[in-house]
Amino acid sequence: MSRVSAEPTSVGYCLRITVFLSIIYFFSGFLSPYRDAEIHAVVANNILDRQGLSFASDRAPDSFSWTLRSGDREAPVDVQAIDPSISALITSGELVQGKPDYLIQPTIATGRWANTFLPGPTFWGLPFFAIGRMLTPPEQNALMNALVGKGTAALAAALSAAFLYLSLRLLYGHRGAKGIVFCYAFGTCVWSVASQHLMSHAPNLLFLNAGIYAYLKSQEQIRASVLVGILWGCAVWCRATSALVIV
Repeated sequence: MSRVSAEPTSVGYCLRITVFLSIIYFFSGFLSPYRDAEIHAVVANNILDRQGLSFASDRAPDSFSWTLRSGDREAPVDVQAIDPSISALITSGELVQGKPDYLIQPTIATGRWANTFLPGPTFWGLPFFAIGRMLTPPEQNALMNALVGKGTAALAAALSAAFLYLSLRLLYGHRGAKGIVFCYAFGTCVWSVASQHLMSHAPNLLFLNAGIYAYLKSQEQIRASVLVGILWGCAVWCRATSALVIV
């Protein structure tokens, strides 16, 4: 099948795809992040506080089970944040931290925890979280985390569609590429899942599709081969099973 050379207007069309889809994705669905997305915000903020990829349990108290003790009675409770009153209950032994959920794992350092998932999505969102922290007072961090998490996922999903368009345009021309990208953007879980919050899905799709476009261009420009490795490496850093697709 013969390839059709990308026209100069392809960049402008990709920009329109990115802006349009970013808006659609951001304003659809729910603002409250999924549990899988919350942990990337936790790690991003931990990095910005210069505490690295591992974090103390008070960074993500809702990732643990908690038991409130009163005499001989015990009751499970949800703890969303550690404030002075919660700290007092923990110190007195009335509130006991239990097992973590599947989102986090213990590290070799006592009292330090790490994200179960790979850190690629965290680093994708890191610059945006840094900007959000500069523009938002500390008491609104929860809202900022939700907005930035949703916005970065929407942007990554939209960019993945733009790079898919560029690849398909090389193969099938503008009309064929436009139809397939429309189905990809609105007829798959890219819209319903990947674009909704910062998890592994959207950044992974972005780097996979960007790598595919770089691979197609590498047939013409050998220097693009280096970029292929970098982009697909980032995809694996977001989701390890991407290695099966790449290989």
